[in-house]
Amino acid sequence: MTKLHSARPLWVLIAAVLIVALAGCSSTISPGKLFGRGKAKVKTNAPPNCPSISILADAATLTRFARPGTTDITDTLYDAQILKVAIKCKVEGGVVRTEFGVSGSITLGPSGTPGQTDLPIFAALTLKDQDVLRKITRDSSVTIKAGKRTANFIEIVKRFEFRLAAGKAATDYEILTGFNLTPAQVKYNQRYQ
Repeated sequence: MTKLHSARPLWVLIAAVLIVALAGCSSTISPGKLFGRGKAKVKTNAPPNCPSISILADAATLTRFARPGTTDITDTLYDAQILKVAIKCKVEGGVVRTEFGVSGSITLGPSGTPGQTDLPIFAALTLKDQDVLRKITRDSSVTIKAGKRTANFIEIVKRFEFRLAAGKAATDYEILTGFNLTPAQVKYNQRYQ
């Protein structure tokens, strides 16, 4: 688990600068076998010669409820959103070494209380518009301070490496990211978000 306010403020600063510098692009992609729901509008940012990175629209929001199985808005603990992503990479000897950041916010709902929570985040490597080649998950720890209703988070994945397939360039690949949701949470997002 990665702590938000760790002893590495330099990484937070670097991520913030990358996210601000690379913000503003959008594209349309097919999420393929991740959710099987056709095209989804996502935000994407990548420097030249790097894989693209995108937020999967159906996984950009996580709503948690106090009682499992309910979707009553008054029972909402919190809503979290992934808002921006940024990536940097280096290609050497057929190996792509990436570092990327995911940032977003969390807002307490009517049933939520301040404190620490873990947000499940995934990153999946694909050949663009094809099957997932590799997937990682991790929890991003975020704390909503007493007296506050919102907080921001940044999750840095410092080392995500992969070997290029024969005849492929780093730009032929894409990293999709979002919250690691249950099927019920994906349905909720498709219906209400």
